Amino acid sequence: MQHGEKINQNAVNEMSAFLQFFFNNKIKVVGFLPPFAKQVKDKMKYSKKYLYIEKIMKNCTQEFDKYDFELYDLSDITQFGVSDSNCIDRIQGSEMTYINMLIYM
Repeated sequence: MQHGEKINQNAVNEMSAFLQFFFNNKIKVVGFLPPFAKQVKDKMKYSKKYLYIEKIMKNCTQEFDKYDFELYDLSDITQFGVSDSNCIDRIQGSEMTYINMLIYM
């Protein structure tokens, strides 16, 4: 995970081009922001070193909405009933995490 205050606009532009391609080719897209263990997410938030993460959902939602695609912020694992113990290495979710994410969506 890289530190930063703002999102990478070049990455947003590339994502937008992909979304337009999928839309033009009648491919439905469902996107999500990946899950973080609560302990990791809290440390990132309070460190103030990852300020861009708070901005990603707003920017990505605007792009997804243009094409009527779905986008979910699943970065907080507690919202779909998972705890830190369901994370493999304190960052990546286990199969239980991803099953609960799919049910939530």
